[in-house]
Amino acid sequence: MTVPRRWGIAFLVYAWAVASLLLAVLVSPSSAAAIPTGGFPMAAAPPASASAVDPAEADPLKAYRAAHPEAIWPNWFADHRLAWGSVGLAGGGTEGLIATDGTLSPNRNSVGISLWLRDDQDGTLYVPQLNQVTQSLAGGDLPLVTTRWAVAGATLTTTVFAASDAADPTAPGSPGGQRVFVQATLSAGGTPRPWTLYVALRPFGPGGGSTPLHNVAASPTALSADGRLVL
Repeated sequence: MTVPRRWGIAFLVYAWAVASLLLAVLVSPSSAAAIPTGGFPMAAAPPASASAVDPAEADPLKAYRAAHPEAIWPNWFADHRLAWGSVGLAGGGTEGLIATDGTLSPNRNSVGISLWLRDDQDGTLYVPQLNQVTQSLAGGDLPLVTTRWAVAGATLTTTVFAASDAADPTAPGSPGGQRVFVQATLSAGGTPRPWTLYVALRPFGPGGGSTPLHNVAASPTALSADGRLVL
């Protein structure tokens, strides 16, 4: 396997409440060439009012999806199986959720953080599909969830776990001293080429449902939603 010569990170933030793409910050630590220049499909904004979806429809979500075929919906919203696992400490405290496609909520079933990939050589945007993803626990039973997502030419591996500021990081620790951590590794094969890793923050939680986003801020090192640190 060959590590890409150039890579970039971008934040994509979607707000259900304001029905628009709020922010797209592009960061390239090594080369401006990693910043994508072409267009790619974004999640469509929801209808301006509830009247856009016929309330008499037996499955209103089905009508909603049909009205926006170009959108990138979470797997549970696109009629796939709704399944998730929890990540936390045995002593209680902060608990995150992780979906079968790797989407993570750092605090219960609130917002969803997803990692997407773009091949900057040909402009292809990849979004995790369930048939591309495998998940496992460290050692078969330890609460470190590893998600491997393979697309053409690249594999993204993430490991999610919880820890605290106590001497024993598996203990509860001090109030507010618990965190959910994500370690991500991108490996690429074939001819080296630039990739962009997108961090997509959306109001869709891994366990279904949505949490409105009103105020989002991003920097090269942090992502916050409604005044709370998300990543």
